[in-house]
Amino acid sequence: MKIKDIVRLAALFLQLDVNEEVFKKDADTAFVEAEFNSDKRLKLLKDCTDFVLNQLATDYLPLKKTERVFSEDGTIPYGEFSRDMLEAVEVKDKFGNSVRFSHLPDGLFVKVKGETEVTYFYRPEEKSFFDEAETGNCRVSARVTALGVAAEYCFVCGLFEEAQLWDGRYKDSLKIALRKKGAMSVKARRWF
Repeated sequence: MKIKDIVRLAALFLQLDVNEEVFKKDADTAFVEAEFNSDKRLKLLKDCTDFVLNQLATDYLPLKKTERVFSEDGTIPYGEFSRDMLEAVEVKDKFGNSVRFSHLPDGLFVKVKGETEVTYFYRPEEKSFFDEAETGNCRVSARVTALGVAAEYCFVCGLFEEAQLWDGRYKDSLKIALRKKGAMSVKARRWF
């Protein structure tokens, strides 16, 4: 799902009168930027989209990445990683064995020196209007994300009653999207 699809749905939910030409596939980049500069509501919707995607990644659906990094003294600075690390999940040495680690204020301390493979959760980068959203999970649709964007937009604009309505719909939709789907079984019962 693209950022512009989420913004379009949120504008539709909120019944905002925005220029529909911005959301067309063949829209010129210069035209879109000019429209963003002239219509502050679009920029606010885009900022709310970044916030909701960040919230999804930190609270509900963590984005996971694995990287190989080298450590001379057992300390790996957070700047060595290509993404903004939230939490390390697992560290393995060059032989594939799990290694104990701990978080420091400025980096990660591992019990081995040399090459390690670090798996970690990260925060998504800020995206442009035409980029794909990072959700890490295809179950959360553009509609669910747009409900969250509508809630944040109303909070920012001071429309607290509407914000509660949209936030409730967002949380309910998110709960349904994240629900584990699988075969259900009913325990066998005995008749006496």
